[in-house]
Amino acid sequence: MNKLKIIKKYVLVPFLFLIFNCQSIDTHKVKSILNAHILETENIIADGDMPETSKHNSPDSIIVSYLYEFYAMNNKGDSVVIYPKRYFVFNKKNLNFREIIELRERQEFVHYRDLEAKKIRDSLLIIKKDSIIKVEQNKVLADITFGMSIEEYLKKKEKFMDKTKYLEYEWSNSIFANKIGDYKFQDIYGDFHDGKLYKIEIKGDLIHYNYYDIEMPKQVDAIKLPYIEKYGEPIKHFDIPKWHTMDNGYTYLVDRWEIGTKTIELRIERTGSYNQLYIKIFQPEVVEKIKLEIEKKEKDQINKATEML
Repeated sequence: MNKLKIIKKYVLVPFLFLIFNCQSIDTHKVKSILNAHILETENIIADGDMPETSKHNSPDSIIVSYLYEFYAMNNKGDSVVIYPKRYFVFNKKNLNFREIIELRERQEFVHYRDLEAKKIRDSLLIIKKDSIIKVEQNKVLADITFGMSIEEYLKKKEKFMDKTKYLEYEWSNSIFANKIGDYKFQDIYGDFHDGKLYKIEIKGDLIHYNYYDIEMPKQVDAIKLPYIEKYGEPIKHFDIPKWHTMDNGYTYLVDRWEIGTKTIELRIERTGSYNQLYIKIFQPEVVEKIKLEIEKKEKDQINKATEML
C-alpha cells in the first residue's frame, strides 16, 4: 500500500508541474497588455474574448491567441465589423511578448444596417445600368442611330465628318483629315437592311509596316480608352497582332464590347504593306437575320435549278 502511494506521488507531481508550467500565466493581465498594445500601435480600442494559451517549445514561454472585434469603414463606404485573431509568444516570468505575424487571421462582415443599404444601392445601380443600355444600344456614333434611313444617315455623316475635320499639316490651309480624339480615320461606311442602318465601319488611317509597332498601339489606345471610360472593360481582348503574322485582306479582332443589342469591335486589317485599325459598330441580330436570308435565297435557287434539270 505504501509502495502504491509512493508511485502515485512520483507520477502525480511531474504531471501537476507540467500543467502549471504550461498554463502559469494571468490571462486577465495578458488581455489588458494586448488591448493596450493594439491601442498604441493601431489606434484601435479592442475588447475581445479571454486569450487562449497553448504550449510553446520553450518551457519559459507560452503561446497566446487573442480574438477581438472592432468596427470600421471599408473602401466601399460600408460599416463593417472586423474579427482579427492574432498569436503572440509570451515570456511567463516578465510577460514580454512578440507577435507571430504570419499566423494572423482576419474576418470581415458588413454591418447588417449597411448590408440592407448596400442591397438598395446595388438595385439602383442595376436599374441605372439597364437605363444606360436602353439609351446607348441604339446609338451608333454622335447623333447617328440604328434604324436611320439612308438620307438621314448621309446628312448626319456629313455633319460628323465636318465636326471631326482638322488641318493635317501646319503649312497647308487646304489639306484636311479627320480624327476622333487622337484616333485618325479616313471615312465612315454605313450598311442598311430594309432601308434601315444596322452597321457602320470607321476606317482608320493607313499605317505602313515600318511604323506599325509604334503607331498601331497609339491608335488602338486613342479609341479604346474612351470606350473603356464609357462602357467599361471590353468583354473580349486580344493582343495587337504582329504585322508579319497577318494575312493580307483578313481582319483581326483586338477588342469587343456588347451593349444591349449593340456590338462594338476594334479590328486591324492588313492590305499589302499597310495596315489600318477600324471600328465596327453593328446589331448582331440583324447581321444574323441577313445571313439566314442569304442562305435561304441560295437554297431556293438550288431547289429551282434542281427542278429544272
